[in-house]
Amino acid sequence: MRTVFNDGRLRALVIDDDLVSRRVLSHRLSRLGWDVVEADDVGPATVLAATQSPDVIFGDYLLPGGNGLELFAVLADDADRPLFVLVTGSIDVAGLQGRVDQAADAYLTKPVLTSLLRDCLEKLGVANSPG
Repeated sequence: MRTVFNDGRLRALVIDDDLVSRRVLSHRLSRLGWDVVEADDVGPATVLAATQSPDVIFGDYLLPGGNGLELFAVLADDADRPLFVLVTGSIDVAGLQGRVDQAADAYLTKPVLTSLLRDCLEKLGVANSPG
């Protein structure tokens, strides 16, 4: 999909029910040159994924209405699916590695450090220069 908007920025959808975590990740992405939209639940996230054409979705594992892996699985049916990054601070990612590998393109643990975020984006091939 890799939509480049008029201002040359890629778009990310950040989904987290914790306001502070969501805003911190959104701010870090913005500082790295990304256009960011946010959701706090699976329902609004599904609508935003369909209407905002994100290039990357950053989803928390534990969400009201489901979890990030379930959301990713639903959206993965789209032929033009965005990249998925699972973001979590509350689970043992190693214990879910098989499920994470099947549903997500990458994962980050909270708190998300800017350096690790940048590395993740580079590995996914979507590093964006600050606008």
